[in-house]
Amino acid sequence: MTSKESQIIGQKYSLLSALYIFFIYELLAFLSSIKGDFANGILFFIEEQMTLSALIIYGIYFLSFFTLGRIAGYRILLKGNNYIIVGLLFSLLTAAGTFIKPIIELKKMYNLTGVYIINEKEAVIRSAYIVITIGTLLILCGWMIAVVRINKRKPVV
Repeated sequence: MTSKESQIIGQKYSLLSALYIFFIYELLAFLSSIKGDFANGILFFIEEQMTLSALIIYGIYFLSFFTLGRIAGYRILLKGNNYIIVGLLFSLLTAAGTFIKPIIELKKMYNLTGVYIINEKEAVIRSAYIVITIGTLLILCGWMIAVVRINKRKPVV
């Protein structure tokens, strides 16, 4: 197996798992937005998805799976690194890259005074932390699925 083949295998499996996890995350976000009023929930969901920051976050998410997937394929298939360690490391890198913008926004919001009523501010921060935690766990699951599938393609010596 060549270096190029291992990178293509890693890229393919990481992007497939990224797509699965993206759909699960979007389904959870959709279900949470239509909780009260179905019609308005759909409108709010579409409005949330079309913001510039959401599109930047999605771009970083898929770009990190693309680039790190190529590296994961090379490391697992050719260098023989442990696939669990590679998956854990790359899931932390992907989560850090994906959620750096929301974390910065939370930090700014936390430092603001007088903009929000304290109860509303705490509720927004609490729900953002929940979203970031669920997103990080989903990214971890996505990388574990990807590296297990990459490891199954390891040639028998």
